[in-house]
Amino acid sequence: MFSVNLQNVQFVFAGLVGLLGFVSTILGLYMLVVRGYSHEMKVLAAESAHLGQKGISDSVTALVETSAQLVEAINHLVRTAAGIGVFLATMGLAMLAGSYYMLLRLSFLR
Repeated sequence: MFSVNLQNVQFVFAGLVGLLGFVSTILGLYMLVVRGYSHEMKVLAAESAHLGQKGISDSVTALVETSAQLVEAINHLVRTAAGIGVFLATMGLAMLAGSYYMLLRLSFLR
């Protein structure tokens, strides 16, 4: 059976940290790859094209202000999704490294 001692608890903890790090890294990479081209980005790009066509007949000042706001919103959306992806991937790799270090200290990987 499984005896509960300090080394076994540390081994289970290192395994859970490693698993959580792996999942976090995969989710971070997923965020970087998929969220960059999300549905919201496609809608915003279509609306900006529609805005450009509408601006030909309307006043130029309103067109420039709205276009600037639209570009700022797109940039904020991309930076937020990319920032979350980079954070998750970085933290996941750090957790994997920590788990590997803990397993080395416990002499499971020698």
